[in-house]
Amino acid sequence: MNIKTILGASLLLLVCHTLKAQTPSTTESCSWLTGLLEKIPAEPITGERVFEEWSLLNENTLLGSSFSVNQRYTDIAPDTLISESLVLSFENNEVYYTPTVYGQNGDEPVPFKMEQDTNGIYIFRNEEHDFPKQVSYQPIGSDSMVVVLSGQTEENEVAQSFHFKKRATYFGDQKQFFFVMLSKGPNREQDAETAATIQQGHLANIERLSEAGILKLAGTFLEDTDWRGVFVFNCVTKEEVEAHLKTDPAIEAGRLIYTILPWATGISTFK
Repeated sequence: MNIKTILGASLLLLVCHTLKAQTPSTTESCSWLTGLLEKIPAEPITGERVFEEWSLLNENTLLGSSFSVNQRYTDIAPDTLISESLVLSFENNEVYYTPTVYGQNGDEPVPFKMEQDTNGIYIFRNEEHDFPKQVSYQPIGSDSMVVVLSGQTEENEVAQSFHFKKRATYFGDQKQFFFVMLSKGPNREQDAETAATIQQGHLANIERLSEAGILKLAGTFLEDTDWRGVFVFNCVTKEEVEAHLKTDPAIEAGRLIYTILPWATGISTFK
């Protein structure tokens, strides 16, 4: 299991552990944690961002995913890679965090059981796991925390620290997306064959972004007006949206132009 597997659950587990002392029976008391967390490196790597995102499935289960966005290159769209799925569950008055890391442990889930807290430092263990065996962490303010992963390696005892911060893309039961209005561009004089080729590439790009979970909605207007269609992007920043739009052949050719606006809807609107 990689280090990032544990990091993603840290803030969520912290609050659930605190609530466990009050004998919680469901995950509803943790539902305010649904949202986006970003790992803040001590020495930031330009263009590399790591995120965890959580949502409430039901009264006993929260689901999460860990993903990275590679923005190192200015001439291509950001590359979003989902590396693991995450489950937080209440079972028989115990709290379990169960990650499934793609490409590791045979793609099988590995549970970590909540154990104890000591002076505001919260501890989870899995003695059968290689490294880490213990995750301890401490909240800092209301939106940040330090996570320490520790365990014995073949050579010595190792402890590694990381910092996570919550990002303001959720507002109560609303989540921020980006709404894109597509309009007629200045260059629409291509011959019929060229226009058809551009349209084919436009549709293929939509399909690619949709399959990656980046584009949540795409549609066209049926009347011939300057407005041609709409997109809804699931991205962290406007710059990411613009980078994806520039991979569209219709935009590249000037047949379409766009306007980007932050937009919010219910957290369960898009699944």
